[in-house]
Amino acid sequence: MLRFLCVLAVFLLPRIVLAKCAMQSLTVWPPPGQSLPANGQVVLEGFGAFVEPVTRIDERSPRLVAGKDEVPLRVVAVHRGEFNLSQAILQPERPLRPGERYTLHLTQPKDSQEPVLPTTQRLNGTSVPMAWTVTAADVKPPRWREVPRIMEESAEMLGCGPAVHVSVSASVDEDGSKVQVLAEVRRAEGGEPVRFRLTPNDEQVAVGHGMCSGAFQLEEGMRYTVRLVAVDMAGNETAAPGDPVLITGPLLEQ
Repeated sequence: MLRFLCVLAVFLLPRIVLAKCAMQSLTVWPPPGQSLPANGQVVLEGFGAFVEPVTRIDERSPRLVAGKDEVPLRVVAVHRGEFNLSQAILQPERPLRPGERYTLHLTQPKDSQEPVLPTTQRLNGTSVPMAWTVTAADVKPPRWREVPRIMEESAEMLGCGPAVHVSVSASVDEDGSKVQVLAEVRRAEGGEPVRFRLTPNDEQVAVGHGMCSGAFQLEEGMRYTVRLVAVDMAGNETAAPGDPVLITGPLLEQ
C-alpha cells in the first residue's frame, strides 16, 4: 500500500516535491545550459543514495572541461541536510575562459558497490550534460531589497510522510535564477546551527523539508532563528538586513 501511495504522489504533487521522490538523485545549480561567470561556483545536491558521495565529492576529482582546458574544482563547503539531503559547493581553482562551454567531469569509482554519480540532468524531459557557457567574472555582490519576513507556513501528511515548510521572503536585486540563499537555522534556545543553500522560488525560500527529503527538520511548536545570506553564482555574498527571522515549527494537519 505504501508503495502505491508513493507512486500516486508522483502524479499529484508539485514538481518541486517530485524531484525528491526517487531512490536517488543528483541535481546541479546553476541549471545546465545557463551561463556561468568565469569565477562561478557549481552546487551539487545529492538525495538518497547520493547523499554520502556528495559529502565526499573531493574523492571523485570534480573538474570542468572545455576541450583541452581542464580546471579542477575545489570544495569550499559541504552542507549536510537533516533529512536525506546534502550539497557540496565547488569553486574553480583558476578562472574559466569566457566564451568556452565547460562540462562537469567526475572520476567514477572502480568499486561497483559505490554509486556512479550522473553528470547529466533531465530538463524538460531530455537528458542534458551538466555544462555551462562562461561569461565574464562577477565581483558584484547581490543586494537585498527588503528585510526578510515570514510569508506562509504549511505542514501536511502526504503519501510517504509529512511535508513541513515555513516560507520566508527573499527579495534580492538580482535575476532569481542567478542567486541562492544560504539559510542558517538554529533552535531559539541555542544549539548547533544547520546550514544549507536554498534556491528561491517567486522570491521566497522554503525552510523545512518535503515528504522524502529536505534541509531542515522543523519540530512542531519548536522555535527557530533563521539567518539568510544571498549568494550569487560567483559566490559573492550579502547578509540579509534586519534581525534573524523567528519561526515556529508548524503543527501537522490532522
